[in-house]
Amino acid sequence: MADGQQPQRHPEVVVGCFILDGSGRLLLVKSQKWGGRYTLPGGHVEYGERLEDCVVREVKEETNLNVDAVKLLAVFDLFNGDDEFYKKSHLIAFQYLCRTKGENAVRLNDEAESYIWVTPDEASRINIASYVRKDIDAYNAYNEQKG
Repeated sequence: MADGQQPQRHPEVVVGCFILDGSGRLLLVKSQKWGGRYTLPGGHVEYGERLEDCVVREVKEETNLNVDAVKLLAVFDLFNGDDEFYKKSHLIAFQYLCRTKGENAVRLNDEAESYIWVTPDEASRINIASYVRKDIDAYNAYNEQKG
């Protein structure tokens, strides 16, 4: 590989964080790793780390928000050889519904360039990574079951 990295030999385990504030708005971050699309905060699960703990850690690192991991929303494979992700990867993604705790003052780290709070319906109409559409569908199905 050109950058000196070995090709990926095994899937990587990641979490995605579908973060809702008290008004039901979804936090999306714009990331160059995803071709400038809006995506969800999240990242790699560390060895020995519980998924829910990873959710809380990743959200804090990337946005400075405190959240509760409320529910596992979806699990799916992401094969990113389709030019959405910045490198060819196979990710096993555990997507969690999260709720903010306290203040919603977002401070991004260097992994994202901007953020927006939108309703899940509004998110469907903007430039989002394709996997976020799956999360929105899972969230809508979850709400229908609750309803």
